[in-house]
Amino acid sequence: MELAIPHIDFDRDRTAPNYQLAPESFYRLLAHIVLEDCYAANGSEILRWLSDDDVDVPAPSTLHQYAQKFDVDEHADRFFDATCALLERHGLFPAEPVHLGFDITKVSWYGSVDTDEDGDPTDEEARIKSQLKDNTTWFWPLAVLSITAPDRNYVLGFKPAPAADKYDEVLDDMLEAVTDRFDLELGRIYLDSGLGNTKTIDICEKHGLNWLSQGKMNGKREELAKTLPPATPGGQKTSNSDQTPVRSTSSPVPSTRRLLR
Repeated sequence: MELAIPHIDFDRDRTAPNYQLAPESFYRLLAHIVLEDCYAANGSEILRWLSDDDVDVPAPSTLHQYAQKFDVDEHADRFFDATCALLERHGLFPAEPVHLGFDITKVSWYGSVDTDEDGDPTDEEARIKSQLKDNTTWFWPLAVLSITAPDRNYVLGFKPAPAADKYDEVLDDMLEAVTDRFDLELGRIYLDSGLGNTKTIDICEKHGLNWLSQGKMNGKREELAKTLPPATPGGQKTSNSDQTPVRSTSSPVPSTRRLLR
């Protein structure tokens, strides 16, 4: 926490006479909310019940007050700086080349969205941010970029992903942040099947990343498969399934490209 707090503090005046709650208390509550899959109100109540008398637990209103000082993009930047500070500790970096994973996560929560007479969100922002389903809404999907290694996975950061046609731009921004911060040899990036599209693949190749994705043999996947030697596993002449996982490299030499089963 000593390494992370300078990046994720709430910019409060610690010398103020009414300063009581340490930054750690807010993140203890947030961790409890995430682990128990609960909400601020009951999460705060349960954590207070579980904690010793000398452990401070913020009230839900206090947590909301300070969290709302920053928008989601600002929180994302702050947490990226914090996770990088933790990763920079000696011995935590995996061996190079460093492999990455990129995914989109959605978390449902109970709530309401203003709708018109047809049941649609009343403004464009709500339409982007929310998906109505069975009395629940989804907040903005978040793109998550992680380091994947045999001995550990490490979340580098997250970023709001306002719409599916913006995922490639979000990935580009996150990779730019990583390469600006670290001098790393990047290897491959694992993409969920829904992310293996031409625009996302172009971003991977822009950053010199091999990519691995499962999906139908069409579009850019099919173009790459046609450049492979006939005996390559998963290549055009050996593929008998339209769900073949595809891997490409950024090398301009077609014979070095591989598809993995």
